[in-house]
Amino acid sequence: MPRSKRKQSGTDVYHVVSRGNNQNHILQKNDDKKYFRSIMRSRAEKFGVKVYAYCIMSNHVHILLKSDFKNLSLFMQEVNSVYAIYHNY
Repeated sequence: MPRSKRKQSGTDVYHVVSRGNNQNHILQKNDDKKYFRSIMRSRAEKFGVKVYAYCIMSNHVHILLKSDFKNLSLFMQEVNSVYAIYHNY
């Protein structure tokens, strides 16, 4: 089932969840989690996103962040695509 359409926040604060396909464990090793964290940090700076908190699990990530609506999707797209390239190759 697809996710519901994202709603714009009046405060620009969002709880974002990102999962692997079929709930696969894509963040098993500590090195994987460290790499994901480094991508998240660098892209947050690039897109002007303020990350308040995050929790990296083995098959998904929770991120509490502040971002304007347009940059939120650009930020997540780049974080997920860069990590996918790392994970799949």
